[in-house]
Amino acid sequence: MRILSLKSGYLQDMRVLLIEDEQKTGYSVQSYLKDECRFEVIWLKNGLEGLEMAKKESFDIILSDIILPGIDGIKICSELRNLDIKTPILILSALYQAEDKVQGLNAGADDYLAKPFDFGELYARINALVRRSNKPQVSNILIYSEISINLSNLGGMEKWSKNISYAKRICTYGVLHEKQRKSDIKARIIGESLESHT
Repeated sequence: MRILSLKSGYLQDMRVLLIEDEQKTGYSVQSYLKDECRFEVIWLKNGLEGLEMAKKESFDIILSDIILPGIDGIKICSELRNLDIKTPILILSALYQAEDKVQGLNAGADDYLAKPFDFGELYARINALVRRSNKPQVSNILIYSEISINLSNLGGMEKWSKNISYAKRICTYGVLHEKQRKSDIKARIIGESLESHT
């Protein structure tokens, strides 16, 4: 594994949970992420401890081996996803067969990197996963004042196009009504003000 110097302008202040029982790999990954990337790294060597830490604290990304004491990395992934914890998970494992990767990804991992790996690739994958997870989510709910319409419940394309046009009409009416209401209030205030000066 070679060290890649961190280029400025990339990720900063990252909090990483590393779950790895192999001393040499754990030490190398922790040193690289802390010294070269300036990330905060919590390194645990037991799967159960890693799972508990991931459940109670917030991390930007979780790096986990598969073969671990206590509980394996596959179970860590599925447990976290069952709890609706959406932190990106990157599996780092010596198991490199296609079925191992499929099992990890199906359990809820976001990516899989087989050992031995290049630190440049590790950094690039962390960067991509965190960048993707930080993208703003587009809301399916259209809200105006006290009106809210869930666009994901509008059915098939035909229904969707009819309903979206109905939703637009409702919101347009709401906007016009609000403008009219503000205009009436303003006129009333101006009228009262003029009356008080006559």
